[in-house]
Amino acid sequence: MKIIRLALITSISLLLQAEEISISQINSNYEDIKKGKTYLKNNNINLAIAAFERVLMYDTENDTAKFYLGKIFEKQNNIKLARRYFASIKNPTPAMQKEISEFEKKYPERHLRFDIYLKVGAKVDSNINNTTDNEEWSIIENDKKKTIYNNNDKKVGFIVNGLVVFSPVYYLKENRIINTFSVYGKNVLNNSDENIAVFSYMPSFKHKFHNINFQHSFNYNYVRYANESYLDRFELNEKIDFNFLKDHTSVSNLSLFMNKYIQNDSNNYYGIAFDTSVTKHLLKNFDIGLKVGIENTIKEKEEAQNVEYTLYKAGINSRLEIFSRELKLSADYNLKKYNDINPYFQEKQTDKKIDLKFSISSKGFFIYQTEIEYINNISNLKPYSYNKWLIGFNIIKTFKGL
Repeated sequence: MKIIRLALITSISLLLQAEEISISQINSNYEDIKKGKTYLKNNNINLAIAAFERVLMYDTENDTAKFYLGKIFEKQNNIKLARRYFASIKNPTPAMQKEISEFEKKYPERHLRFDIYLKVGAKVDSNINNTTDNEEWSIIENDKKKTIYNNNDKKVGFIVNGLVVFSPVYYLKENRIINTFSVYGKNVLNNSDENIAVFSYMPSFKHKFHNINFQHSFNYNYVRYANESYLDRFELNEKIDFNFLKDHTSVSNLSLFMNKYIQNDSNNYYGIAFDTSVTKHLLKNFDIGLKVGIENTIKEKEEAQNVEYTLYKAGINSRLEIFSRELKLSADYNLKKYNDINPYFQEKQTDKKIDLKFSISSKGFFIYQTEIEYINNISNLKPYSYNKWLIGFNIIKTFKGL
């Protein structure tokens, strides 16, 4: 009898001790989740991960810890690990389920979808002929005066343009295979020589390695001008973007390209271009960035003119979202040095171009965009200098996941 009584007392003592430990651990898990949320709010990502993982060490079925770890790794673009945590949640709350569904829609494991981008717009050009003051430039050729520029043609122009982009997108886990077809048309009512139509096809493959995104692409453009000239342009592109430091994004792009003129192959040329940019995310809705680049071309034949050049590029841009509006402001400076001798002036041409652009877009079922642009091109050969204002309005609609 004494032995039975001792056994009962021992069992009850162990149960009470286990319950005390369990309650203590529950309190500890609650504190770790609370700490993890605080760390996450203050952008202390590593401490937040450690806090949520500590919860799972003692409570492997804690859905709250799994959910926040999934959100953290999604933000770090570690889609594979984020998917693993989201998939392991057994009893999500309605709020959790909503975000998990959005994640699965954005990053399906294997899925074919279609994206369509539509844009139509109109623009007023203050100097449709890209000329300066009312002057007449002439040269003497074979003892006869030949007019090469007549700036009395300077006038305001009106442009109508449209763009349609169709993209079948195949998702293979977090990798994407994209085939992009696009058609662009521009009609200049006051200067039909500036009319243009462009058909483009660009297959590309996007994949991720650690925190670096790679995009390999080939781009083909068929261009038809109003003067019935044709151009084939081929490009090989390698694009890399990644996040570094805190709230910074870097994007670099390397391109090899070739322009082939169907009717006049003497102007064919090849080129290489490289540009890189850094964007600082100052606030949740405010970005500012810097970019630099260089482009160099080599002509295919000696008789080609004005196709061999070196172009240096620099710019600054910013983006602000406020009251359902997106504001963008950019300033670009291009220095273009031609390696060919200009046939009219027997000099090498150098152009310095400043391009200031501001746009405001409203968000909704349609995006309504207003653009204001100022261009000033300063050349050492005066007839090639010009300045102009462009004011435009666009309507944009994107369909994703069709």
